[in-house]
Amino acid sequence: INALLRVAFRTWNEQLRLSSLTLFAYRQIQVDVEFLKFLLPHFVNEDTGEFEMLFTLLNDLLLNVGERCLDSTYVGAIEYYDEVTNRVISPLLIALRWLKEEEAAGGRGALNKILISKKVTD
Repeated sequence: INALLRVAFRTWNEQLRLSSLTLFAYRQIQVDVEFLKFLLPHFVNEDTGEFEMLFTLLNDLLLNVGERCLDSTYVGAIEYYDEVTNRVISPLLIALRWLKEEEAAGGRGALNKILISKKVTD
């Protein structure tokens, strides 16, 4: 799975190098990257160099996206004011809130659908 993630992150980065992004797209990619960073330890052992390399690829992707953003005013901002909740939120908080909303909606929840786990038999 490490090799697959490495190829996916590099391909995503290369695709973004060919793009110009709006501020909305920049913020969405920030949320996506934070979501992937949250999931990464579920798939890759944190004690390996592979984990650090994948984490670095995601950070490089964010730098690349910032360079491609047409509105550089908010590039690098890690918190936003949410007018709906009247609070300051981060991209990670947005991703975690989405996971909680999916879980509350019923079913197994989004995180359980994404994670690969061993089936325990009695």
